[in-house]
Amino acid sequence: MKKICLILAMMLGLSGAAKAQWELSSNGISSKYNISITSLGVSGSKIIAGTGYDAEGNGVFYSSNNGSSWTQINNGLPNLGIPCVAILGEKFFAGSQCNGSLCNGIYSSTDNGTTWKNCNHGILDNSFIQTLKVENSIIYAGTSKGLYISKDTGNSWKLLNQKFAGINIMKISVSDSMILVRTYTGLYLSSDYGNSWIDIHPPQLQLYSIAVKSDSIFFSYDSLYYSVGFYFSSDKGKSWKKSVENGFISYIMTILPLQNLILIGYWKGGVYVSSNLEKAWIPRNTGLTGYGSEVIDLAYNEEYIFAGTEGGIYRAKLSDFGISSAKVSTSSYKEAISISPNPASDYITITNDQLQITNVEIYNAYGERMIRKTSDVWQTSDVSTRIDISSLPSGIYYCCISAGTQRITKSFVVMR
Repeated sequence: MKKICLILAMMLGLSGAAKAQWELSSNGISSKYNISITSLGVSGSKIIAGTGYDAEGNGVFYSSNNGSSWTQINNGLPNLGIPCVAILGEKFFAGSQCNGSLCNGIYSSTDNGTTWKNCNHGILDNSFIQTLKVENSIIYAGTSKGLYISKDTGNSWKLLNQKFAGINIMKISVSDSMILVRTYTGLYLSSDYGNSWIDIHPPQLQLYSIAVKSDSIFFSYDSLYYSVGFYFSSDKGKSWKKSVENGFISYIMTILPLQNLILIGYWKGGVYVSSNLEKAWIPRNTGLTGYGSEVIDLAYNEEYIFAGTEGGIYRAKLSDFGISSAKVSTSSYKEAISISPNPASDYITITNDQLQITNVEIYNAYGERMIRKTSDVWQTSDVSTRIDISSLPSGIYYCCISAGTQRITKSFVVMR
């Protein structure tokens, strides 16, 4: 009886999610093409979708209206298999598939996909781009020849850490300073922006999808080519717990932590949601029909959750999952934070008129932390922070600012 009451309570706790209603959102795609949506990039109401598992894909599609309509944007792309996409500010990025033995790398667009240009400066030639992620204005690229980052919107790239030189990077997940990387043989975690790494791969498990959020880590694993289970850790991989499986028999293609919920995209099983990974997964598949149940990627903005599937793109309202939209977006916080003077020489003042600043870390262009200040060095009522930078040599620096639950990165220049 106690167990039944517990399950009922969990279902009531997910009552908002129980009403989740997916709608096909592929106007301009599915009517013309029979394609697989391999990756989604979202920024506000702008969405880009990559397609195809090989060079014979259908390129990139773009929506400026939350997925209500789509336009194909392939001018300048050398081949149309696009396994990964991302958006940073007004710039689009697409990682292209290899065409035979020729790999063309990463392409970017500054005009909403009207034209694309190669942006591989610093990446080894003939690298296959497996995954792209954006966090705190930094772009991470997982390639067949290492893990690369760009801090200048893709104009140049550098190997994040020699540990991954020449290593095939299969998956990346990033949450502030936490970077989670899956290779063919390992699962690696950095909690300091990639300066140091630990191997947290549980033994005897073949990993598939991964995700990190704050100190929590999630992964699905496979056996005999099928992803059949889910593990999670709340202590940065020091210990692991196995989630209840609900009869998983096929690949968990993608994992999306979202507020107090974990969503998974399940091959031929649609979308499942859990608020307690040790107790239950609840299917949320109303409207996901046919190939729409073969979910490859999940993404979200302030209004919708989007599902890239073998049957096109679907969307569902956040409110249908019991999730309220954030009152202030990250971009709004970023606009509210200012650094002055810029360029600077002896000090900088960081001002945030919305939330109290609690932590500031300053990194050089090589990712080395140069300065760290915490809330114990200024008054709790302060919304501005003055930091001595007289010890820093001339150059470009990146200031990672924690304010409330937000973490924002802004750059400044030191001139001597």
